[in-house]
Amino acid sequence: MPTSSVFDRLSSRVIPRRSATAIISATLMAVTACNLDVENPGPVQDQFLDLASAHQAVVNGAGRSIANALASGTGGSMGFDASAVARELHPGGQTGSFGISPQLSVGIITADETDGQTSKAAASRWIAEAAVERIRSALPAADFAKSPIAAQGLLYVGFSNRLLGENMCETTIDGGPREAARRHFTRAEAAFTEAIAVAKAAGNVPFANAAYGGRASVRAWLGDWAGAAADAALTPKAYKFQAQYNNLDREQLNAYFFAMDGSTFRNETVWHTWYADYYDLTKDPRVKYLTFPQWKFTQGSVGDLGDGRGVVGQVLFYQQQKYTAQGSPIDLTDGREAQMILAESKLRAGDIPGAMTLVNDLRADAGVAARNTAITADSAWTYLKLETLIETYLEGRALGLRRRWDGAGKDPATPGGLPALLRMDDRKGKDTCFPIGRTELNTNPNLAAKS
Repeated sequence: MPTSSVFDRLSSRVIPRRSATAIISATLMAVTACNLDVENPGPVQDQFLDLASAHQAVVNGAGRSIANALASGTGGSMGFDASAVARELHPGGQTGSFGISPQLSVGIITADETDGQTSKAAASRWIAEAAVERIRSALPAADFAKSPIAAQGLLYVGFSNRLLGENMCETTIDGGPREAARRHFTRAEAAFTEAIAVAKAAGNVPFANAAYGGRASVRAWLGDWAGAAADAALTPKAYKFQAQYNNLDREQLNAYFFAMDGSTFRNETVWHTWYADYYDLTKDPRVKYLTFPQWKFTQGSVGDLGDGRGVVGQVLFYQQQKYTAQGSPIDLTDGREAQMILAESKLRAGDIPGAMTLVNDLRADAGVAARNTAITADSAWTYLKLETLIETYLEGRALGLRRRWDGAGKDPATPGGLPALLRMDDRKGKDTCFPIGRTELNTNPNLAAKS
């Protein structure tokens, strides 16, 4: 691949270089030492990452990379910023923090504005795929085929490709030519399919469940509704597979929490979103928020006017409550999303009662009133979309889901309108996906740079 590609340059810092192995070795020594005197062993050869004892660390790096691409505390992450474009979030009075510019907030997504976001997402895909291929080349085929670590790595391959497929307008892979972003869904489907086989051989039911849930979501994009429904039916309703965060450093903080922690930052608010209006009507705990003075503090302080508004005193600060700690994990897939995929497959087949039964089962679990089942197909589609958006709230999925319903997937656009604050067609010059980043345009010889 061209060494000038941002995909190569960003990703190579993590897995295949001596610096990475030195960091891993030093970290392991620091953790396992019996005292605080640690001797630096010096550079470690790249080949040591081929040892079976290093494979979990390699895969953990891939997991950290997708978490960073999804919603990192340092900002500039594709999932978090997609939530702003999709109107799950509203500007809280601070501009530019966490990578969300005023332009992004109104749905203007340019190659320059989102260069860091697309680079992080591309790197997460490269790192996960490189991790799996390293393990594959290091192990006998029979051992790889039953390795739970390999299965976990394949899951990260699938979810990192899905992140790109759902949110990119088009793509380039490893310094290659311009391609339709749909390519990521076929790559994700292949990774999830292999993960299922490897997880089953390893006897790892949780990883198999995660692969079924992930594959169901990408098969929906590919228009394979029979396959999507079959996979969704195999995903237990209570199951979750999550991107992990912690409070060790800012890069590993959950950005949805950190950007709205109430004291350090009030960069975003859920005021003036459909989700806040819906919570006011229903008190649905899935989209709960707190207002001044009930919202929670973490550390430090930011001046407040005493009325619960942002620091500039213009925007009400409504603090989301889906994530309540710096290290709160974010779902990559779960059984409740799978139930909505099942409901959508039924609705596509004309089974309105069957679809609405699944919608209302989830609402009953949440303790909110059921939707009316004596409705038209258009109304059923609206209810299904709203329930899916509620279930995937603040997970970096809303922009992609609405694009798919608008016909960006293999299926044509669906009926069923959305409330005003969820519409994607009411902003002049708005965008619904991320372009290839400026750095990649300028360094990849296979791409013609665009202004």
